[in-house]
Amino acid sequence: MADSTLSDFSPSVPFTADDVTGAPAAGGVHVVLAGDDVIYVGESGNLRRRLRQHLNGPRSPLNNPGS
Repeated sequence: MADSTLSDFSPSVPFTADDVTGAPAAGGVHVVLAGDDVIYVGESGNLRRRLRQHLNGPRSPLNNPGS
C-alpha cells in the first residue's frame, strides 16, 4: 500500500542521525515508515530539525508507533 500511496514523494532514505544531518533545513512534508507501514506523516518548516526531534524525542513516532 505504501508504494502506491507514496509514489509522488521522493525515494525513501534511511533514518539515522547521520542521514538526518544531510536533510534540508527547508520546509516540507515527511513520512516515517516502519517497513512498508506508514507510522507518521508530518509537515515542518525545517525538516532537519524536525527529523532530529523524531530521533531524540520521547513523543517520537519512532518510540510510539501508531500513536
